[in-house]
Amino acid sequence: MPSTFILQSNIIYDSTKIISVMKRYVFDILQQRKILRHLLIEELKKGISNRLDTANNALYKKKKSLYWVCKKMIDIFFLQNFPDKVTTKKEGREPFILLKEYSPNLFLLMSDILPYKENSLDLFFKESLIKKIKEV
Repeated sequence: MPSTFILQSNIIYDSTKIISVMKRYVFDILQQRKILRHLLIEELKKGISNRLDTANNALYKKKKSLYWVCKKMIDIFFLQNFPDKVTTKKEGREPFILLKEYSPNLFLLMSDILPYKENSLDLFFKESLIKKIKEV
């Protein structure tokens, strides 16, 4: 029997009270699912918050300082090789394009340290993004 039929049946004659027992049983199962879902969501939020807690996470601080050093090395590369060049949005978001073309050694070093994807540096340095995730 579908659960909607059981929950909405009021007029059916039931001398053994099976429908009312099934109603309570289905309602209890639905309540348990709802409670377990909320508990799981809270547990996941707490886990994310603990991972992003900068006060207790030494690994995060090490990564942040390493990424900061890498970002400054890329800035130095741009200032040395392209002092008068105005970078485009694509080059600003993804400096690996120019690094690969003009300095293969630095590109290999950076690609080993940093994730090779668009906005990888910018996303890491945005503190507001981390704060917004913590607030949720």
